[in-house]
Amino acid sequence: MDILNLFNKYSENQKGIALLPVKGFVECPFEVEGVNFVHASDIVGLDLLLQQIDERSFLPIESISDDFYKSDLSGDSLRRYSSSLSGISKEVLSKSTLAVLEVSIDWNEFKSYTHQQDIALLLSLSEVAFESLDIVRFQFCQLGLPDTLPGIPGFWDRSNGFLGCAVLGPSGGGRVLGGKRTGVGMVEGLGLELDAGQIRGILTGECANIIDGENHGGEIGSAARRAMHMLSRAMYANSDTLKFLSVMALFEYLGAGTKYKKFEEVRKKLQPHIARNVEEYNRLSERFQELSSKGNSNSNSGYRHRIVHEGALLEEILPSDIDRKSLFSELGRYAGKVIYDMCQNHSFTWRELQEWRAQKTSQLHVK
Repeated sequence: MDILNLFNKYSENQKGIALLPVKGFVECPFEVEGVNFVHASDIVGLDLLLQQIDERSFLPIESISDDFYKSDLSGDSLRRYSSSLSGISKEVLSKSTLAVLEVSIDWNEFKSYTHQQDIALLLSLSEVAFESLDIVRFQFCQLGLPDTLPGIPGFWDRSNGFLGCAVLGPSGGGRVLGGKRTGVGMVEGLGLELDAGQIRGILTGECANIIDGENHGGEIGSAARRAMHMLSRAMYANSDTLKFLSVMALFEYLGAGTKYKKFEEVRKKLQPHIARNVEEYNRLSERFQELSSKGNSNSNSGYRHRIVHEGALLEEILPSDIDRKSLFSELGRYAGKVIYDMCQNHSFTWRELQEWRAQKTSQLHVK
């Protein structure tokens, strides 16, 4: 990959370029949804591009004295110190797998950004790169196995919870940005290794039609793309209770889109995707009631009911780690089958999908 050619291409449209380290991820170059993932050693011209970063925009961390906090930090000095303390550097970028993407901002305003604005930009870039990997996670990761998840773009080895990147505008004079991620915690995967054949499968496979174009192949294609992102978010949830609730919200979206429906109605939309015969359909009816709400207001043993209305934790309902992993493996299969069918029918409208579901249910001879 020739990064100077890519940078020049972006610059012609007054766009800049961002480089984010990605921890524990594939070293086989590929592009998905406008984001290039490539190891620094495979990038032609990276050193020349990094030389355009303003050396005054950051300080080597070893040069920062112990009493720096006594200084009157504001404006650009605060930007420099804050980014430097994160540990992000040209050296980190030159040794990492990188997410490379275009940046579209007001470059005159960027020169006078505050540190808070730097962090907002950094988080936005990280999210764009994170979302582009949804189809990778859909095909190669599992809800119950967080160790296989790709690292969150912006983190690097031993970053200690800090995010970092380099940003260069169309006229050069880039900066290194770094800071702490705050908000909802997310697990960090140990990494995912994919070979060239697997990557080709992602980019040319049966779900590839929803990652190209603005409308993702149609109304249901767009819904499938959004569902993949919801599934990705659930995979990174830092507690099993939060993960479970995220998956249940995903089921509701898969069943009815943005319309509110009781889960009793939602499950009937999901089951024809999963069941192969009427016996399986009936077993799924019972299972989805166990997962959501089963019983009455005086005695309800449904998992989500107990969590939402009684304050229980999934870790209390299923104390065994093995049982919870088995549960998430099961839920991941259900979600995967529905999303896969939606990819296959990406040109459908929601109305057409519901008609397709009704036909599938009829074919199962459900009473």
